[in-house]
Formats: sequence, C-alpha cells, structure tokens
Amino acid sequence: MQSTNDNQDDANQAVAGVPAALNGLQLLMRFLRTIRLRKNILFASLVISCALGLVYFMTATRIYSATAALMVVEVGGNADDSETDSNSARSSMTTFQHVFESKDVISRAISQLPPEAMIDLEGIAEEKWVTTIQESLSARAVRNSSILEVSYRSRDAKTAALVLQKLLDSYTLYLNETYSDVSKENIAKLEQEQAEFGRSVAYLKQQEFMLKQKNQGVIFAGPQGTTVTSHGENIKSLNGQLVDAKQQTARAQSQVQAIQKAISANENIIPFLTAATDDVGRQTVQQFLGLSSRDEVEESRLNQELLDLKLQLGTAMSIYGDRHSKIRDLRTQIAMKEQYIAELPQMRQSKLNALAKSDLAPQLLSMATRKLQGIYGEQQNIERQLSVEQSAEAKLQNEVAQMQEIGLMLANLQARMEKNLNTIGDLNLNKEGSVKVREITPSTALSTPVTPKLSIVGVASLLFGTVLGCLTIYILDVLDDRFRSPEELRLHLGVPVLAMVPKMEQIEGEGLYTVQAFVKPSGNESEAFRSLRTSIDFSHEDTHRIVFTSTEPGDGKTTVTANMAVAFAQSGKRTLLIDADMRRPGMSTLLEMRDTLGLSEILKDEQTPVGESTLNHLRATPQPGLDVISCGPRPVNPAELLAGDRFADLLAWAETQYDQILIDAPPVLAVSDPAIIGRLVDGVVLVVRPDKDRRRMVIRATENLFGLKCNVLGVVVNYLTPETAGGYSYGYGYGYGYGYGYGYGHDEETEDALSNAA
Repeated sequence: MQSTNDNQDDANQAVAGVPAALNGLQLLMRFLRTIRLRKNILFASLVISCALGLVYFMTATRIYSATAALMVVEVGGNADDSETDSNSARSSMTTFQHVFESKDVISRAISQLPPEAMIDLEGIAEEKWVTTIQESLSARAVRNSSILEVSYRSRDAKTAALVLQKLLDSYTLYLNETYSDVSKENIAKLEQEQAEFGRSVAYLKQQEFMLKQKNQGVIFAGPQGTTVTSHGENIKSLNGQLVDAKQQTARAQSQVQAIQKAISANENIIPFLTAATDDVGRQTVQQFLGLSSRDEVEESRLNQELLDLKLQLGTAMSIYGDRHSKIRDLRTQIAMKEQYIAELPQMRQSKLNALAKSDLAPQLLSMATRKLQGIYGEQQNIERQLSVEQSAEAKLQNEVAQMQEIGLMLANLQARMEKNLNTIGDLNLNKEGSVKVREITPSTALSTPVTPKLSIVGVASLLFGTVLGCLTIYILDVLDDRFRSPEELRLHLGVPVLAMVPKMEQIEGEGLYTVQAFVKPSGNESEAFRSLRTSIDFSHEDTHRIVFTSTEPGDGKTTVTANMAVAFAQSGKRTLLIDADMRRPGMSTLLEMRDTLGLSEILKDEQTPVGESTLNHLRATPQPGLDVISCGPRPVNPAELLAGDRFADLLAWAETQYDQILIDAPPVLAVSDPAIIGRLVDGVVLVVRPDKDRRRMVIRATENLFGLKCNVLGVVVNYLTPETAGGYSYGYGYGYGYGYGYGYGHDEETEDALSNAA
C-alpha cells in the first residue's frame, strides 16, 4: 500500500509542477466561464445597481460650487514686480493655503455675511459655523507657481459665490495686517544681525592679518594657485638624502655580516679587502701586510734582469755554440729567475693567508664596522633634521588651513551682509506689507450642480453592480459546487461530453444478466450506451484500447464499462473486458468472477508467455464476442504490477486477438492506477455523477490525467433522473440523482468472504 501512495504522490506532483502563474490564469478563466454560465445573475445585479443609482440621482441634494484663483506675491516695493518676486512666494504657498482655511479668516468672513447668505448655517450651532464652512471650503496651491485655487460648495449657487468672495476679502485683509507687523519685526532683527556680522568680520580680518605677518617669507605661492612652504621644500630634499643614506647603511651592514660569516666559517677574507675599504684604508692594509710599492719595484727589477739574461743568451748563442758553458750558465740563471718570478705570487699569497688568519681579519672587521657606524650616524642626523622640518611644516600647514577657513568665513559673512542689506531695503520700501494678493479669477458660481453627476453615478452603479454580481456568482459557485449543464462541464474540463446515461433500475439476476444492455438491448437506457459507442467509433483518434475511470468511488464507472462492453460485442466486434481494479474489483463482483483466476495471476506469472497465460485465465460470457479477464486474487502491489512490462505485453497480445479492448480502472483521485493504465491505452473515458461529484474534484481529476499526458477522450454523464433540478435538463428530459454504492476503501470482511467463496 505504501508503493501505491508513492505513485499517487508522483501523479499529484506532476500536476503541482505547473507554474503558479499558469494555475492562477486557469482559475481566472474558469471563473470567467462560470460568470458566462450565470450571466443572468450578473445582469440582474447590474439592473438593480443602476436602478438604485437612478433613485439616488433623482433624490440627492444638489450642490453648487463657486471657484476663484489668487496670485500671492511677496513684493519689495511695487506690486507690479510679480514676475521678479513670485519665486519667494512659492516656497510659502503651503502656508498661504492653510491660512486661507484657518479659523481667523473664516470667522471674519462669517461676521460680514448678510442674512440671505446664511443658508448653509441654518439649524447649526454658532460654535460649529467655522467647522461647517471649513468642510465645504477647499484651497489648493498650484504646483511650481504662486497661484492659489479656492472653491466653496453650497446648496445655492449665489450663496456659494457670495461666501467665497467674503472669504477672499477676509484673507487679503488678514495677510496685510499680519505681514505689516512681521515686516517691522524683521527689519529690527536684520539690523541687529547685521551689526553682529560686522563685528565678526572685523575680528576675522585681524586674525588673518596676524597669521600672514607671522608667516611672511615662509609661505610662497606655487603653480596653479597652490601654496608652497620652505619647510616643504626642505622635507623633499631631506627625504631624498634619507633614502640614499638608508641604502648605504644597508650595504655596509650586509658587508659586516658577510665578513663576520666568513670569519666564523674560517673562509678566505681576501676578496673583502677591496669592497670593505676605501683607497686610504686599502693602502693601510697593504702596508700592514707588507704589500707596499717596494714589492712592485722588486718584481719589476726581477723581470728586467730576466729580460737582460735572455738578451745575453741571444748574443752568446750567435758567438758560442749551444754546448758552451757560458750558454749553459745563462740558461740556468734564466730558469732560476723564471721559477722565482712564478713562485713570487704564491709566496705572497701564503704570507697574506697566514697574516689574514692572525691579524687581518680583526682589522678588516673593525674597519667595516667603523664604516657602518659612520654611515648610520649620518642617517640618524638626516632623520633628526627631517623630524624637525616635518614638525615645523605641520604647524605651518595648520596655520595655512586657519587662514583659508578665515577666508571662507569672511566671504560667507560678506555675502550674508549683502543679502541682509538688500532685504532691509526691500522691507523699508514697503513697510505696510510684504505680501500682495491679487484675484486672477473672481468668485464665480457654476450654474449646474457639481454633485450628483450623472456620469459618476452611472459609472459607480455599473462598477458596484459588476462587483456585486461577481461576488454573488462566486458565493453561489462555492455553495453549489456542481455542474449545472453539459456546456458548463465541457467548458470547465475542456473535453467533450460523449454521452448522458439515465438512471437504470436494478435488474434481478446473476452475472451478465444484471447488465442493462444485455438484458434489454432495445430499451431506452441501452440507447445511451449505443450513442456512446457511436461517439467513440467516429472519433478521429485510435480508440481500440480504452480505459474507463471516475473521479471518486460510487460514480458508476463499472456499470458503464460493463454495458459498453456488451454494446461493442453486439455491434459485431470481438471485445475483451479487463477488470484492472485489483483493489476493490467491482467488475469481477458484478459478473461473479471472484476466484483464483484473473489479471493479477497473469501479471505475476512471469515464467509463462503472456499469450499462453492469458488464454488460461480468459473467460467467455453469454454475450457472443465478449470475453472477460477478471481481477484475480488481490495482490499486495497492484500499482507495480500494472507499471511492469507484462501488462503492456498483455495489451499488445490482446490487440492482435480483439477488435475492442475495454479496461475498468479504479477512481483517478483514489489511486495512481488509472494514470499508469492511461499512458498505455489509446484513450481515457471519465465517468461523472453531477449530483454527487464536486466540480473541483472533477477538474482536479482531469488535470491529473492531462498532467500525466493521458489522452482524455471525453466525459460520460451518469445517473440522470426524470426530476430536473432547477429546470436543468440534458436533452433527454433527465435531471440528477444516481446512487452507486462503491465504498472505495479496505474492507477486510468482504475481501475474506469473497476469497472463501472462491
């Protein structure tokens, strides 16, 4: 049973894999189809809403509106300078708007109203008059302008114009009085601020002068307006010297370390003589080693003597014979001289090596160390000078920054002083007020009411009626979740209605003698199955192998399948009926074929060829041309058996022996067996009971089949009754009401009883 649940989960996941946006679009399309089917409700809702809107329009109080436009200008001396001074007023337009709606302005206007203009205040307490006027008054500042648009609503057009005019007069007087006092206060405040600015400017100029005097001759103007200091130039020079000193120190330190390493390793230190000492030091070392210039003179003398001997030998060779004693003596002397000269460097090197080990190494290390100390001392001296210059430069830069800051502060103060002078001049030119209000459009009342408007009422009525109708349809659709007509079923499922089967009376008998099409082939009920057979035969698709399933248990798909098998056999087709519901086999029970033979044994018997095994389990029926394969003993893994290759081989064998193959499968929402079979056959027929099946469940069953790529041929509407519910009819004059007790569940007692009977 666990494997069955897993297969069912796989089928559900295949449908759930549809994108959420697509699911939402499908739900919307279904709801639109529901609205189309129940359009009468929507039409009635629109009619009622429009009628209510018409009643409201005829009985509502007419309201008239008066409008005006003002230009609010802050002026310096002449109100005609509106183009120049209007920018300053734009930033205050929100304030001007609130002032127009303020209590003070409205109270002044009310006190000036004549009795005939008090129509909107009749029956209202005096303390609420201001609030009442405010509710009918509207002021709006036009964006990016100095224009203020105002309006007032009243039950009388003339009253609206008169009240608005009084409000305009009160507003103008209030602004003039307010800004006259404000101007005088502002002048005094600005003059006091101007004096403080002057004192600040004088103090800053004194500080700037003192800093310039202090640093005169130290700070210079550089290229492109930059500031250059003498300390900065010194720092650049010292930085270059410091870099060179550090490099020399590093080389001297490396030389000392190399000499120390050579001494520790008892290596030859002669190669360090030239690198470790200067010219004077090198001469001192040579004198210490006995390698003075006299050695060079001696070596030159020996070479000269050797040359003279060779000349004498050449002269003697021309006079004496080769074996003369004088010739032999000269040759002996020449050989001795050459040997001595050749051994002289080796003798000096031996002497040098002997002295190096005893006296030269300490002297060489001492000289390299003294050189390192001298170079490092120079580096430290440069660093001290650089530190002094950097400190002086930092202090000087701080003073330069102060001078620059003082310059910026002076420029800012001088700009503010100039602005204050201009403002004081403008205020002095117009001490009686700095704001002018000019009426661009005088107070004018419209002759037609602004509310109610027929267009707005009409649109609102249509919108309300549409929303109300859709909401009513949705509620009814939720409360009555059934299919009301074949058209509704076809539109929601997207598949044709193949046939409509009326309710059939139960026939007493056994086996095939309880099937309506076999017992009463000429009855009205049997005609529905012949119509279904015709629909399938004339289909444009291959329909040799068909599986019948339903949404839920109890929809009557077993009864429909049995009658269809008889109908196909009666038409002369060799028909095979397979009961593939191995969980709750209704077909085998109906035909009284519950025993040890059947489909489960064929699928489990993998040792015997499919054709041979099928012939062993095939059953004949009283209807000529109709054979049946019952369900067989109940297996523990029906889904796995149906999904195996043996069931597909069985269908392939049956297709060579029969003209028509019909399969009775379990409900599609109960288990995954119908989906497995549906992928192996030519088409799936879904049996629906509209009186019992909920619409959402039928739609879900269809989506499951489509999601698994099953070919759904159509729907059979089953169990129609003569009583039409709500005037509904399918054309046969039948309504809803079929009862087929399937009871899909695990009934151990029934299963055991059937097994014992077998």
